Amino acid sequence: MFLSRLLASFTLAILLLPSVALGGKKPLQEGDEKFEYHFTDTALDGAELKIEVSKAHTQRDFALATARFENKSGDYLLLHKEQILFRFDFGDRAVKGGKAGKPVVIAPGGKKKLSLKVTGSGEFESVRAFSLQFDALQRVASKGEAVKVPEFQLPASVNSFEAGPFSCSLKGKVTQETDLTKAKFLCTYNGEQVGFIDPTRVALRIPSGQEFANTNNKAKRKLLQSGDKMPVVVSYVVERKVVDMQFAILQLDWRDAFSESPAVPMAVGGVELSYDADKTIDHNN
Repeated sequence: MFLSRLLASFTLAILLLPSVALGGKKPLQEGDEKFEYHFTDTALDGAELKIEVSKAHTQRDFALATARFENKSGDYLLLHKEQILFRFDFGDRAVKGGKAGKPVVIAPGGKKKLSLKVTGSGEFESVRAFSLQFDALQRVASKGEAVKVPEFQLPASVNSFEAGPFSCSLKGKVTQETDLTKAKFLCTYNGEQVGFIDPTRVALRIPSGQEFANTNNKAKRKLLQSGDKMPVVVSYVVERKVVDMQFAILQLDWRDAFSESPAVPMAVGGVELSYDADKTIDHNN
């Protein structure tokens, strides 16, 4: 009896093997809606900019790739995603998802990774090669032209000021105590180029003429595009034996805290993507 049951179990297991095998993932074939063509990884490596392209592939209704940008220069780069082009034999397609007028900012030494995609209605099914064109970047000099800013008196006699393409207004109550002075401004860049504000450059001058640096350790230089706003917090600690700031007339000297630079187009070029048979087989199995 035991041998009969063992033999029956073994026979059932053998009969189930084809069903298990058939239950696996069926490889996709050319012509299937989800069949993907994959392409070799490539890179464009220059003295100031490196672009690495990977995971490039197409299906019937879209083309997709990942691009990694490395800013090797000492300046800022503005990347207009919507200006990146997929170039096919049948024409160019602009990348989806970019916000016109608000480029991606890549700081000096910084890196950014973007997913690049174009969509259609079946035209990508026969694609075996294409290129990506990256003439979509602008360079902005880190050291811009300083904007002259009028000194701001504390206690404040006015609540706002303008300096070239910048406008600023006081926000909240100014702290002016014996050994601490602190003020917060909200500044807007209204220009047509690119603005910079560096709160660390703002000094406090006391009646004797002595100046003190901003002690706000969170203050950092920031790039602003047209319409961008930035809170500017200045804070100063001065010993009472030097001056009692609570009763003193103080001046904020903005020095070169505000500056402006033009965005200059870069000639970047593009990369060629070629069909990779091995990747295509692997991803469709």
